[in-house]
Amino acid sequence: MASVSKNTQAAFTFVWTVENFSRSIELEYFISPRFLVDWSEKIMFHLAFRAMDTKPYIDCVLGAGDDNTLKDVEINCELSLIDARGRPLVTKKGHRRPDQNFAYEFPSLVKKNALLKRVSEFLPNDSLTFRCSLWKAGMKVERPALCFGRSEVGNDSYFWPIERFSSLKLGQKKCFQLQPKLHVIPTLIVDLSLSSEGDYIQLEISCGNEEVYNDTKWEISLIDYEGKVFASENWNWKCGYEREVHSFPKFVKKSTLMGKKNTYLPNDVLLFRCDCTRVMSEILFENQASDVKEKQRKVSGHEDEEMAVRRSRSVSVPNPCTTSRKSISIELESEEVKPDENFSSHLKKDLTNLFNNGSLSDIVLQAGTETFQVHRAVLGARSPVFKEMFENDIEQIEKKVETLELDAEILRKLLLYIYTGVVEDLQRDVAAALYSAASKYELIPLRDTCLKILMSNLCISNACDTLTLIQHDEDVKKIVMEFFLDHGTDIIRSENWKIFRKSYPDLASDIMEYIYLQKVDN
Repeated sequence: MASVSKNTQAAFTFVWTVENFSRSIELEYFISPRFLVDWSEKIMFHLAFRAMDTKPYIDCVLGAGDDNTLKDVEINCELSLIDARGRPLVTKKGHRRPDQNFAYEFPSLVKKNALLKRVSEFLPNDSLTFRCSLWKAGMKVERPALCFGRSEVGNDSYFWPIERFSSLKLGQKKCFQLQPKLHVIPTLIVDLSLSSEGDYIQLEISCGNEEVYNDTKWEISLIDYEGKVFASENWNWKCGYEREVHSFPKFVKKSTLMGKKNTYLPNDVLLFRCDCTRVMSEILFENQASDVKEKQRKVSGHEDEEMAVRRSRSVSVPNPCTTSRKSISIELESEEVKPDENFSSHLKKDLTNLFNNGSLSDIVLQAGTETFQVHRAVLGARSPVFKEMFENDIEQIEKKVETLELDAEILRKLLLYIYTGVVEDLQRDVAAALYSAASKYELIPLRDTCLKILMSNLCISNACDTLTLIQHDEDVKKIVMEFFLDHGTDIIRSENWKIFRKSYPDLASDIMEYIYLQKVDN
């Protein structure tokens, strides 16, 4: 197996957080959002682990979308489970030669009872985080790429009233569109008809031709006139992996419903409730080229809002009244889009516009020669430091606020995060500066994101700078000092160390003492 030295920078790093991990056992497989690696070949990868498994270990797999793309590629891989600070808790490595089929299997990655015994490390806030680092043999890393994704188990419930049910005849179909609240799986089409085998109600579901994969668990219930469930069935369906049209088991006959029409069919309406449990995944951040981001957005199952609204209104489906494969466009029986369903995305868009145009601003921040028209209510709501600044100095908030310690571009990224929760193009050097700013203004999620990037890119050439930056965080400082212990000879011989030792003599002394004591103890 080829090895990768600890100071080698990964060409691509994917950090995947599985939120609400305790619910993962509700589904058979747990699959990450697919992420696109933009080397000379564009390769689509995903991580997966089997959740409903009796084995004592968690087995993980790194899969690729197209083996043909990889037939001449030699790749090294490292998979770790990391804590909230990005520190590796367990690590396994893999290597693929060009003549091998692509599949990185990491059996026995971690014992399940180890997760339960060390919950604070492995499962902070019930979240398990994977870090997958990839290297291509012979490739010089000029710009390392980083991608963050998240997944969680989510639920959707849909009600489907079928009017004039008693008139349904053999050969006819009723169509219903299921539009997930989050566009992590495609719009689903459910067809109801009568089975040719007796008069059983037959349900078929399809997800069209979209390349979106998801393990789903379904419960279909029939509701009577009192709102009680009088019949239900459960089953799993691997959306995107199985055939386009999936037939659900037959579980009730039309004659049974007609026999108690007043109870089961009030006003000749049959009421279905569809409950779907599935993995909701999304890409949170990536620093690749814009064309790669666009393709990544499409394969991750996201759509723009206008397209989502269009698809909630109509869809092309086979003509239910003929045996022809000709498609027709029909209006579907779907619930009206509620005004607050897209509240978060609309709010982000509105705040982005507010930041960009500076309308209604009541304060000015300045960095160097650049100024930013901002809103103290927004800044104060997001940062306790800004809040205290504005509350305690009434005179100051009427004037220009000087922030000379920040570079203008860093202040721009900081403000963009405050307004939208988004941070773009986060290279290591930018992450270092933004880490300091986020720490100062107590923007904890942004600080932790920057810290993960810094720790993912820790190597001999930047170890001194990283230690200087995080020296007041004792937990992270210990990790960096362990890196010094492993690579002390190479670091101390470098020019960076000579500069570091002169600028931070006390910190350099701490490092030398730590290395000495560790070697004495061992």
